[in-house]
Amino acid sequence: HGQTCIITGLSNTYDFKPDIKRIKLVNAPDSCIVTIFVENKMKKQTVQTVRFGTEYPLSKRSFVSCNNVRSYTTGINLNAEVVDNDFGDLIVADFNFDNKEDFAVKREEGGNGGPLYNYYIQTSPNAFKLDKFLSETMIFFPKEINKSNRTLTTLVHASAVSVCETIYKFDSATNKWEEIGQRIIQD
Repeated sequence: HGQTCIITGLSNTYDFKPDIKRIKLVNAPDSCIVTIFVENKMKKQTVQTVRFGTEYPLSKRSFVSCNNVRSYTTGINLNAEVVDNDFGDLIVADFNFDNKEDFAVKREEGGNGGPLYNYYIQTSPNAFKLDKFLSETMIFFPKEINKSNRTLTTLVHASAVSVCETIYKFDSATNKWEEIGQRIIQD
């Protein structure tokens, strides 16, 4: 299952080609192999291939529409409705505030908090590296990306009647993230 398309409008420099394969396992839940081919827009050649396996299969809602994407760089689908904290299958933004295009890819459907994402930070032209902190600690997509404060803020269901707002700050001197605040907000 999954889309077969080249997504051209998310980045000024790169196009993205997602490829999703469902893996049937015996005595274990099915999973998926997600492959993202990152292509240089000008040269029309693959500059990097990002591949990861999911712990559980992505639902039939994920990676079925080439339009379920978003870009904070070019503005594509920036004002699209966010339902159940799902910001899209692939999102381009500058997550670490270095003026380079980074991207996030949906890796799990998640629970009532929404999908979980892997975050890939551009380390040099044509090279992206998995950001372990964002992918393993923040995991949800931020409702706010604040460039002036260098913060990402998530808003995730905490209970049936409340949400948890968590703020993460990037320190460019140490090149590290830290959680700087968390609060429960009653609905």
